[in-house]
Amino acid sequence: MWKFIQKKNLVSSLIFIFCFFSFGEKEIYVRILEDKNIKEIELEEYIAGVVSKEMGEKFPVEALKAQSVVSRTYTIWKKLKNSNGSYDVENSIYNQVYGVCKSEKIKSAVMETKGEILITPDGKIIPVFFHSCCGGQTTNPSDVWKGNYTFEKSTIDPYCETSTYSFWEKTFSKKYISNVFGIQVEKIIIKERDKTGRVKNLQIISKDGKIKNLTGNEFRIKLNEKTKIFFN
Repeated sequence: MWKFIQKKNLVSSLIFIFCFFSFGEKEIYVRILEDKNIKEIELEEYIAGVVSKEMGEKFPVEALKAQSVVSRTYTIWKKLKNSNGSYDVENSIYNQVYGVCKSEKIKSAVMETKGEILITPDGKIIPVFFHSCCGGQTTNPSDVWKGNYTFEKSTIDPYCETSTYSFWEKTFSKKYISNVFGIQVEKIIIKERDKTGRVKNLQIISKDGKIKNLTGNEFRIKLNEKTKIFFN
């Protein structure tokens, strides 16, 4: 069971891990990496900017409010996780996309949920992940990233099935993949799939017999970096 808490309660209940960026401040600021530069933006202003880019104002108010809570939770989770780093979040699809919010509808939805995040019954912040299209079924986070994500399980999502991004294909030549991964590819072997059918682990076999082991996520990210086609 998940529950909501307010920011002021979050600070008091998690004071030992949260006070390093809230103690003595009336507002919480987010350090954003953008184009190799780091800038600080007040939390709720940042959330409004994220919702405006990740959703837009065409969605119902309650959907915008839900996204506000999700994005705020993810931001606080990343802020705690990266407390010793130079920035909290990256302005990209790998974290959250941010842009200046000009929509009063979105700003209102954000302020109606001000300070609200998702936590576990024992007070731990839930690392909430989201994306634009899951292809009809989400996968378990533990099948993508290392870690134990107790509260997040694979879920059927029929709404994504109608998306133009739900089913698609792209063909790459051996030469192209060889250039991307820096080896002369002979073949690629899928070693394991998760229960949704997504590739979990694979091997790239080179012409001289060398084996490169990759997770499906590592393979996807590497291709994304080179092709700018963002596979889900």
